Amino acid sequence: MNNFYSGLFHTIDWNLFFLASFLFFAGVLAAIPVVKKDITFLLLYPLWVWKKLKEILEKNNSFLKLFFLIFVFNSLSLFTNFLSGFGIILPYLLLLFTGLNVGIIGYKEGKLKALFVMFLSPHAFFELPALWMSAMLGMKIGANLVSSATEIFDLFGLGLLFFGGIIIPLLLIAALIESALIRISIISLKQSPPLPAEPLQTQEQNHSNEQ
Repeated sequence: MNNFYSGLFHTIDWNLFFLASFLFFAGVLAAIPVVKKDITFLLLYPLWVWKKLKEILEKNNSFLKLFFLIFVFNSLSLFTNFLSGFGIILPYLLLLFTGLNVGIIGYKEGKLKALFVMFLSPHAFFELPALWMSAMLGMKIGANLVSSATEIFDLFGLGLLFFGGIIIPLLLIAALIESALIRISIISLKQSPPLPAEPLQTQEQNHSNEQ
């Protein structure tokens, strides 16, 4: 088992990994002027996705259902990054697009503070490396297609092993943490005392009672 994971870690191309992280954060930074200038065609998709996600999260979903939804959504997204390598330039574009969408949602919700909170959340320390590694796999496939394509099947097979052995466990941990945080926030909101529907009217009634 140790040899298996050691072999997988040795396949990481750190140059491509850091390039992936750079492209992602470039997309995040590009989101700020997009939101400020209200560029509609770039805002439509991420805000629609966020609306749908909030509808799901606002329901009283169980921990297991939240975990399943988060894990499946992230796994499919990252597997798409891996397969995008057959489109050669697609991994680079998807990273920028992903960073842009995440940045738009964060900045729209709470400006720079929300972005910092998003990236400093515990689950982000597992999700982001998984994202960058999935894109790295796609980049390696694309580079091989451009150069010779002689090792494409070996790269694809190794990429599947890497995805299953490294990326999936990271996504499992991230989904567990994120589901727990969401459930805790839902429970805490339920336990907090409700505010009066008409506070001014309540204050007037109290004042009249005192008289």
